[in-house]
Amino acid sequence: MFLTDTPVIHEVAYKTYSINCMGMESPMLFVGTQKALLVDTGCGNADLKALVRTLTDLPLIVCVTHEHADHVGGIVQFEEVFVPEQELSTIAGYDTDFMQHFLDFFNDLIEEEPGTNGCFKQQRTVWSWDKKPVLKPIHDGDKWNLGGRTVTAYHCPVHSKGHMVFVDDLSRILYAGDSIGDSCGPANNPINPPTCVSVETMIRGLEHVKSHEQEYDRIFGGHNGWGGHLERTTSFEPAVVDRMLDIARDVLAGKAVIFLDENIAEGRRNYATKGKTTLYFFAEYLKDTDL
Repeated sequence: MFLTDTPVIHEVAYKTYSINCMGMESPMLFVGTQKALLVDTGCGNADLKALVRTLTDLPLIVCVTHEHADHVGGIVQFEEVFVPEQELSTIAGYDTDFMQHFLDFFNDLIEEEPGTNGCFKQQRTVWSWDKKPVLKPIHDGDKWNLGGRTVTAYHCPVHSKGHMVFVDDLSRILYAGDSIGDSCGPANNPINPPTCVSVETMIRGLEHVKSHEQEYDRIFGGHNGWGGHLERTTSFEPAVVDRMLDIARDVLAGKAVIFLDENIAEGRRNYATKGKTTLYFFAEYLKDTDL
């Protein structure tokens, strides 16, 4: 069996890299001619900065899609990080103990053979949060010109209220974090802060992304190769946004069959399906006024 204690890199387009961080999360790196941009940083239990420097020595911009620990854990390896404005205060409040508690929880969820996450040897310790980066806010429509390619952030509050997705005009890839895919929605696990997003808000976020569909051809989520299974590093077709919208609109209109999901990873929540797509939500938070 192939085993490694280092994140695995997949080049999914020209100078566009999906980085499998120990089977837990998959940041995306876009390299231009003048700068590079890294979106998301994993749980903070791998030397992501050193790995990125094997791919490029250009000035590096670091962003995160949202506030959850498995996406921001590695930000302490960098001097400056752009984060969604609505979630800046939450991220600023994290510390080493919180991150370690989350890593322990996450590792226990996906452990297969003792001490492994799929092809990865489990890393049990997070980087210290004693020195935090300067946090700067991301707003909808912010752009980063990397030289030969431009990456744009769009607000897509499906998984959390401030969640951003990132569209690269060279590869025509949309990096969706946890807001778009065949199994998405707000999470409510016992470690991360609860993310209460109404179905009405989800619809607005998805419609916003849909309005930019001429800018992307493929969608990559934030958990490619989940559990250390590298064969799962695959993209979604843009039509997944339409399926998610159809489900959300049916839920809001009272036309969907609603099920209850309750598990330790994501907490108690509801879901509805269309074809291969499942949208999670909270049945008590259908409208903005319910929050």
